[in-house]
Amino acid sequence: MNQTQKTVLVSVLFVSSLAALLYVWFDTGGTEAAGVAPLRPGLIRATDLEQGRTDNKPAASPPVVVEGTLVRMARTTLTPVIPPAVPESPRNIFDYLPPPPPKPVPPPPPPPITLQSVYPPSVYARSTMTYELTVDAQPLPEGVRVVIDGETLAAERKGDRQLRVRLTPDLTAQPRTATVRVVVPGQESKWYSNDVTLKIDPPPNPNDEYRYIGMVTDAGGQNPRAVLATTNEYQTVHLNEPIGRFRVKSITSEQIIVEDTQLPGVSHTMPLSSGPAPTGGTPTLPVGGSPQGYPTPGYQPPQSYQSPYGGQPPVQYDGTGQPVQGQPQMPVKPITKPQHGQGGIPVIVGDPNKPMDGNGRPLRPFSRQRPPNQ
Repeated sequence: MNQTQKTVLVSVLFVSSLAALLYVWFDTGGTEAAGVAPLRPGLIRATDLEQGRTDNKPAASPPVVVEGTLVRMARTTLTPVIPPAVPESPRNIFDYLPPPPPKPVPPPPPPPITLQSVYPPSVYARSTMTYELTVDAQPLPEGVRVVIDGETLAAERKGDRQLRVRLTPDLTAQPRTATVRVVVPGQESKWYSNDVTLKIDPPPNPNDEYRYIGMVTDAGGQNPRAVLATTNEYQTVHLNEPIGRFRVKSITSEQIIVEDTQLPGVSHTMPLSSGPAPTGGTPTLPVGGSPQGYPTPGYQPPQSYQSPYGGQPPVQYDGTGQPVQGQPQMPVKPITKPQHGQGGIPVIVGDPNKPMDGNGRPLRPFSRQRPPNQ
């Protein structure tokens, strides 16, 4: 079969299909009964039921027309409804409401035992002495004990409201704030007291008041003496000599060791220092002829004067012990020997009570020259 035959066959099929469709769409076919195939005896078609139902329906009554008169009514005026005025809010409505205050926490019930005070309220640490602590509390049931920082101590009754306990050195070894409480062992939930603090302070330190600045000895290094500086004076102390509440136990060129005379077992080391006094300021020099730098009664301090012959003023130091910058300098004047008739320092030559050298001049103190044999 060639191409031409195929084309003719397809055209024939298309035309016949189109004719069948047109026949189905536009064919009315006469009556419905003519187009319906006959049924077997005893069968009823659905169309027969529909036709019988339609024939039994009553005819619709014609519409009733009522005659009347059109009456023109008056126009009614509607009164506008005005909404009630709403007062303005005193705050920004977009702000959140403040949260309600928290409910107050009910206070805990008071303890069965009221601890009022302890005496003394503070003690010093590092001492080997035993302190006696008096505890004032009420009521005091049988078997009551004193607890300090969790350590239960035996208590001795001194009355209906007082207990006495002993603080051993191990309880006061370190400075701190201790907590004191009164309980009955085995009945802590029933018999207990409030807490009271006991201060354990560090012992007084001599370095807060004194500064060790040097050591002085005799010829051969014997009889050492320590030079201490305070805010207003210098002081020289020997071994076993008291300075305030302290006593000197050892003196070396690097440090001195002092012990507290009121706290047994407490000692302090004062290292050699070259800085300023402990609380600032420049100490004054000790008065000559007075022991240990204490001024003579009735002594008046010297007034400021200009150093003769070009002497320089003493060097000033700042708070860190360093020389102050920009100190005033005095012009240096040459030392000239006063001529005859001019004022000067009188010099006594040839004192018969002093040994003389070979040139008729008195020997100076500590001079190595020996007087000539007479």
